[in-house]
This record gives sequence, structure tokens and C-alpha cells, in this order.
Amino acid sequence: MELNPLELFTKILDATNINAFIIKSDGSNLEMIDNRFRIKLYENYSYGDIFSLLNSQVSKDAIFHHTDEFLLNYFFLCLPDTYISEGNTLWMSVGPFSEGRQSPEDIYQIMMQNGIPEKLFREISSFYDATPVVDSVVSYQHMVSALASGLFGRDYHPEYFPSDCVLFHNGSHAFRTVRDDPQIARASIAQRYAV
Repeated sequence: MELNPLELFTKILDATNINAFIIKSDGSNLEMIDNRFRIKLYENYSYGDIFSLLNSQVSKDAIFHHTDEFLLNYFFLCLPDTYISEGNTLWMSVGPFSEGRQSPEDIYQIMMQNGIPEKLFREISSFYDATPVVDSVVSYQHMVSALASGLFGRDYHPEYFPSDCVLFHNGSHAFRTVRDDPQIARASIAQRYAV
């Protein structure tokens, strides 16, 4: 069985253990962008603003990079419309992943900066332990860019969202209430990738 370029691209990214998927047009899989981190951590969290941000980007040959307030990294790339099936958008999400392993001190500092109670340290630490790590975000971005360029026949290039863009709008302190028992941690890699 011969794989089309999109299937091959997805399988290669899956081999790096970093989540990669096409965003559905009804938004039903948006919480997978951060492996359900925010929807489990915060009450009434909505990912809906991500659609408007992605659709406002005019560069279809860019691989957009974003580092969020938890120092998690994400890539978003626009796929050629010939590979998109009904019910999907043109956008693929790759991530989250971290550049280097976060130390307990780093995790504690990130929690304090984001108003996360100390009692959730074990849960947040477990999430970071389950998050894939790359040695260099720039190198990984170049690898994804070269792979996408070769498979899709476009000249993809790395790019950042404009500095005034916020990927996770509900991430501001005014909009979030931390759950008492978020159950963020996943016991195994198999559970992390279960849908």
C-alpha cells in the first residue's frame, strides 16, 4: 500500500513522538493542540480563538512557531488543499514539545508565573515529564520545514506569529479558574496518544 505525502508526513512526525494532526473544521479536536492540558487545568476553557488566529495568517508557505506561557512549543503549517478531506481545515498542529527537560525549579517558577497553586506541582510535573523534548527547537523546525517542502512541493519557511498574537486567549489570568483536581498526568505514552 502506497502512502500519499500527507500520510507519510504524519507517520514521520509520529515517529518523533510529537503529536501532529489536522485541525477539524468544526473545532472538535482543538483541545489536542496542547494534549488537553488547558481544558483539564482550567474550568470552562475554550480553544475557539485559535481558528481566527490561524485563518488570519496570509502566508501559506510558513511553519508558524509559538511558545506559550508554560514554555511549551507548537508549530502550525498550512497544508495544500489537495490533501484535505471533508471536515478538516488546511491547518496541521505539531506539538506540544519542550526544548530541554524542565527542572523541578523551572516547573515551580512557571507555575508561580501562571498562578497555578503549589498543590498541583505533582500533576504539572507529571505533564512535563510526559511532554516530548527536543534538543533544539530551531533544528526540529528546520527538519519539519524540509520534510514538508519535499513532500508537498512548497517552499516552507520558519516564521513566528506576530508578537501581539495570543494563541491561547483564555490563558490570561482574568479568564481562568484552576480546577481543584485537574488530573493532567497520563500514566503512559499509550494513554498520551489515545484519542
